[in-house]
Amino acid sequence: MWERDPHVFWVVKKAWSVTSHDNPMVNMYRKLKSTKEQLMKWNKMHFKKLSVQIEEARAKLKEIEGVSVFDEKVHTEARAVLDEALNREEIFWRQKSRIAWLKDGGRSSKFFMASIVTRRRRNYIPQL
Repeated sequence: MWERDPHVFWVVKKAWSVTSHDNPMVNMYRKLKSTKEQLMKWNKMHFKKLSVQIEEARAKLKEIEGVSVFDEKVHTEARAVLDEALNREEIFWRQKSRIAWLKDGGRSSKFFMASIVTRRRRNYIPQL
C-alpha cells in the first residue's frame, strides 16, 4: 500500500540519512531502526483512516457532480482520488488477510478450515 504513495521515498531517504558512528554495523542498525520509526509515524499520520479518506473523496465527487457548470478536469481528478483511496483500502485488506493466513494458517484452526472450505467451493467445477 505504501508503494503507491510518492512520499514514501522521501520518508525512507530522510530516515536512512542517519549516521553517527564509526562502526558500519552500528550505523546499519541505527538506519534500520530510524527507518522503521519514521515509517510507523508516517503510516499513522497518512493512512490513519482509510474509510474517512474514501468518504471524503466520495463527498467531494458528489459535490463536483452536483455543480451546474461541469468541469471535466476537476471531475477526473476527484475520480482519480477516489479510485486511489479505494485501491489503497483493497490492498490494505488483502495484506491483512495474508498476515492472518501466515499467523493462523499453519494451525488446524477454525480460520484455517473455513478458508480451505471456501477455497474448495470456489475451485469446484460441478460439470464440464
